[in-house]
Amino acid sequence: MAESDTCQNDFLGDRSLGIWNLSDPESWWSSPSLGLILGYNQAEYQSIWPNWRNFIDMHDAQGLGSAIERYRSNMDLPMVCFVHASGRNGQVLCIKFEGTLLDEFSSRFTMLVSLTDVTSERLAATRKDEDEAVLRYILKSNLIYIAKTDLNGNYIFVNDSFATTLGQSPQDLVGTPASRGVADQDLESAVNAFDRCIKTPGSEQVVVLKSNAAINHSPYLEWTFVGLQNHAGDVYEVLCLGRDLTAYQQAQENLSQTQQILQQTSQMARVGGWEFDPLNQTLFWSKVTRQIYERDEFEEITSEIASSHFFSKAEEEKIQQAIKKSQSDGQPWDVEAQIVTQNGTKKWIRSFGQATMRGQICTRIFGTVQDISDRKLAEQQLLTTSELLEQTGKMAKVGGWQWLVDNQELHWSQVTRQIHELPEGYVPGLAEGINFYESSEARARVAQVVQDAITLGKSWDFEEQIRTYAGRLKWVRSKGQSVFEQGQCVRLFGTFQDIDDRKQAEALIDQARIQAETANRAKSEFLANMSHEIRTPLNGVIGFTELLIKTRLDRSQKQYMDMIYTSANSLLDIINDVLDFAKIEAGKLFLAEEKTNLALLAQQCIAIISSQAQNKNIDLLLDLATDLPEYISIDGIRLRQVLTNLLGNAVKFTSRGSIKLAIVVKQIKKDSARLEFSVTYTGIGIELRNQKQIFDAFEQADLTTSKKFGGTGLGLSISNSILALMGSRMQLHSEFGVGSRFYFEIDLDVIHQDASPLIIPEIFRSSVLISDDEHLELNTMITQAGVPVELVRSGDLGPDISLLPQADFILIDNQMFEKVLSHSQKNKVMGYVGHLPVLLICDAVHTNPAIDFSNTPINTTVTKPIRRQHLQTALDELHIAFINHDKNISLPESQQLFSILVIEDNEINKLLIRKLIEMLRSDVVVSVASDGREGLELYRQKHVDLILMDIQMPNLNGYQCSSAIRQMEEEGNRVPIVALTASAQQGELERCQAAGMDDYLSKPIRKSEFEQILWKWLR
Repeated sequence: MAESDTCQNDFLGDRSLGIWNLSDPESWWSSPSLGLILGYNQAEYQSIWPNWRNFIDMHDAQGLGSAIERYRSNMDLPMVCFVHASGRNGQVLCIKFEGTLLDEFSSRFTMLVSLTDVTSERLAATRKDEDEAVLRYILKSNLIYIAKTDLNGNYIFVNDSFATTLGQSPQDLVGTPASRGVADQDLESAVNAFDRCIKTPGSEQVVVLKSNAAINHSPYLEWTFVGLQNHAGDVYEVLCLGRDLTAYQQAQENLSQTQQILQQTSQMARVGGWEFDPLNQTLFWSKVTRQIYERDEFEEITSEIASSHFFSKAEEEKIQQAIKKSQSDGQPWDVEAQIVTQNGTKKWIRSFGQATMRGQICTRIFGTVQDISDRKLAEQQLLTTSELLEQTGKMAKVGGWQWLVDNQELHWSQVTRQIHELPEGYVPGLAEGINFYESSEARARVAQVVQDAITLGKSWDFEEQIRTYAGRLKWVRSKGQSVFEQGQCVRLFGTFQDIDDRKQAEALIDQARIQAETANRAKSEFLANMSHEIRTPLNGVIGFTELLIKTRLDRSQKQYMDMIYTSANSLLDIINDVLDFAKIEAGKLFLAEEKTNLALLAQQCIAIISSQAQNKNIDLLLDLATDLPEYISIDGIRLRQVLTNLLGNAVKFTSRGSIKLAIVVKQIKKDSARLEFSVTYTGIGIELRNQKQIFDAFEQADLTTSKKFGGTGLGLSISNSILALMGSRMQLHSEFGVGSRFYFEIDLDVIHQDASPLIIPEIFRSSVLISDDEHLELNTMITQAGVPVELVRSGDLGPDISLLPQADFILIDNQMFEKVLSHSQKNKVMGYVGHLPVLLICDAVHTNPAIDFSNTPINTTVTKPIRRQHLQTALDELHIAFINHDKNISLPESQQLFSILVIEDNEINKLLIRKLIEMLRSDVVVSVASDGREGLELYRQKHVDLILMDIQMPNLNGYQCSSAIRQMEEEGNRVPIVALTASAQQGELERCQAAGMDDYLSKPIRKSEFEQILWKWLR
């Protein structure tokens, strides 16, 4: 057997073979080649092989035993097992163990074993398995997107995670263009990268693309395109590897925004950063730091440059000492210093920094620098203000005080102590402070306000008298308020002011005010008395002159009376101007707004100057806007005064041509309107150099104006003052030798009122309209009032006027009469009219009557556009004229005589009033009393329909008499009382109304105004 073993050894020696007796597993033979595999030479291998178990992994040895047992139980298959053996150099080798049975029936149970080193193959297989696992992970990963496309860009493979981001399955995406998933703005970049990948095999093309998938929550993807090559080196497919950059992009955007915010914040706060490297001697300044020092953004900054900016050597040493201290104790510094910028600007900075130490070596010094110039300036201003307040407090005698609730401590400033004249060292408490007040009422009041401040948080401000520590009586002003924390009052504070000098001055002012008011009342009474004393005789002069003119006079007498009447009215105008100017100078000119019919006011203004204009053959034009509100709220008397003044000046300074009063609506709303009033005339005009001065008091265009045209030069000044009270001002456009236009605008409140029906007197039951124009609006108003209107055209005026219809009053078109009718037709019309009442219809251009009314005294005019109120007034005037013209006219059965009580102390005025009443009304009985007491007695005795009440009378004046009458009269039997006053004072109407009077008539009494009053209250 030994010889046989030797032969086997020679035969198998070069092979990694072995013979193993399975009956004795520890005894087996292996060829020397196994030792070479394990790294041993033959000698080493022969010595160590008996201990073969030491070479094999313990777990592999157990596995080898298990493999042998399986083989013995089933020998149809060869035995295969892998074991790990340790080599000589410590490496681990993988040995493939294969065996087959040599002698099945031998008791030795011998197996032929083949041992093969399969370390490389097993390692390759393991790596392959690992690679496949990694590939499976990558393909299923949500972090990496994988796709392959053909050379046309169509998908041939898409992994699950990428397909999910596109909202489709991988199978649905295969064959579709990859470009569909790319946003439009990035499509060009994607195509360029794809083309480069194909044209340059082996290169990687990286591009960031935005996805346009609707459900894609990761819009930013980084793609790497790689061209896959065949054996010939040509690209046949493109591998696309993607990763989600959305979070990265968002982080970059957030970082950018944060950096931008930090930069803006640092710029707003003017805080810059800096860093110094002591080892390399390099200094870094941030952008804001450079801005603070006013250095160029790209300039190299050195420590020498930084040191050169300190305002002084002391400032530099202050910073250097702070740095050295930080180097020694490791603590940061916070220092304020002054610098001078590169442009020479002085600034305050706050330097904050810290040194970084490594042992004893300083490796870094860094920090911030802040521009605190504004804060320093504010601190300096605050300090200056505090000093100024302290000094001002001393000058104004205003001190401060504070009382702390918790410890009951009262603190007074130095000025407060001086006000109380406290001795040095004396510290009063709250009770002592209250006891300085002189009266017990004042002390109780102070105690109460302190308590209210503590419990309710109320502040106080009052003035009282104190008695100082030195015993002097003094007026003071005390102010205080409370401070609360967490719902509890913690302190009171306030000011204390010495107002003794002010109180003494106020006493002197009160005394002076009383004296001024007394003088003012005396002045007002003087104006009232002057107005009364002047107007009373003028009332007689003008009134009787007006009556006398109506009597039969020869031509010379008529001329003299006209001169007297004109002179008296001129004197009245001058007196009115002087009194108004005196009121303006005394600040006593006020407005009394009331409901005013604007169109009626304008017609009244035209009527006032119509006679003067007619005498000079000047056309008067009235131009009223069609959308003009009927009623406005304004002082109608003062507005009429302004317009009449302008119209009077127009007549005065116009020798030929026309004068136009126009009212235009500039802006209108529901309850307000802006109106423009203008007076335009073709007069002499005003030179430019004189246009400004004419609005000054007592000034006219030149010195010859007053001599030639008369006047005081007060009219425009007074008008402008009135307009100023109305919130307006007079304006002028004038061309010398051509004419002038005075105008102004006023904002007014509109008063809405339903139109009342037209009332036609009972004696006018039929009418005839002589006109070629039907005047539909006028015709409609009269017809609706129950009076028929028959139209007579110019062609109807034939030879026989007896054929014309009969009527109670006639309406004649003034323009047609003047321009259409022939001379004979005009005579026929006048013959037809006879003594019938005539209502002449004039337009704005032709306001002067074309008819000679010398034989037809019963007449009046109405101006187009005709308004209901104007027509009512015209019919009332016509009615009065008709009644007064024929005293013997039979009154309607329903009408009775009226009783008027005149209470007047002036004999001339009594006679004038009686004569006016007799002239104007035939249906009136007059009773006269000489003073208020006599008038009161007559009122008790007689039935009265109207009382005309003078104001200034002996015994009982007009106010007292009216009040007594109102107390005596029974309810429902109120008698109208009309004041007859010569007073020109503002508020006279209000005083009359307060006394119980109903209306107001100013002296001198005008016949037309008096006539309207009678008709108004006796209808």
